[in-house]
Amino acid sequence: MVINFGNAAASASTATRTFPGKRGVCSHSAPLTAAMARGGILIEYGGLSPEPTPFPLFTVLSKCLTLRGYLVHEITGDPTRLEVAKAFILEGLESGALRPVIAKTFRFEQIVEAHRFLESNQQFGKVVVTI
Repeated sequence: MVINFGNAAASASTATRTFPGKRGVCSHSAPLTAAMARGGILIEYGGLSPEPTPFPLFTVLSKCLTLRGYLVHEITGDPTRLEVAKAFILEGLESGALRPVIAKTFRFEQIVEAHRFLESNQQFGKVVVTI
């Protein structure tokens, strides 16, 4: 997850860091919209939880925020956007700018455990199965 408020960006692992002018990422215990700058854009993605997502209407209205939903199919369903995305990822991996986070590695013989771990949604990063 990357959250960008103005000029400051952070990953979920740095979610408790504060940035000058309150333009950074807030603690997970505080609403994201409270940390956003006026006119910011909140992108929601990843509907893995069946729980309802609370919507902070008054904060959104008072700060003139924009809420946008995202599904990966926006990229995978458009051949032009998919090629651009592939090139971006490959260049990032080759240059070292993108480094995948590995949550856990399993041997092929542990495939059942790997599936259980993946289905638990407790991982932060990729689950790797070695063959």
